Amino acid sequence: MNTSGWIDLQVNGFLGVDFSSPELTLEGIRRMTAALLERGTSAYCPTLVTCDPAVYARNLPLLAQAMRDPGLGAHIPGIHLEGPFLTMKSRGAH
Repeated sequence: MNTSGWIDLQVNGFLGVDFSSPELTLEGIRRMTAALLERGTSAYCPTLVTCDPAVYARNLPLLAQAMRDPGLGAHIPGIHLEGPFLTMKSRGAH
């Protein structure tokens, strides 16, 4: 991991790229990562907010693919999940 810049532990999205969007693409992740690097953020954790389980099923494998990508992986040390993963008793509380 390149730690010569800022490390942001919670990035929901940037420049029109939303990690919780059902339209998320690898190209969008590349574009956003390049823009963050230009602005001094060397690594970040993509964050998915509370959303439909189908979005998790689609986007988590896509983010895992980005983490294995030689050009992206050094900048994505992990994935941050919000929402029902915090408490199932008080849904939506986070």
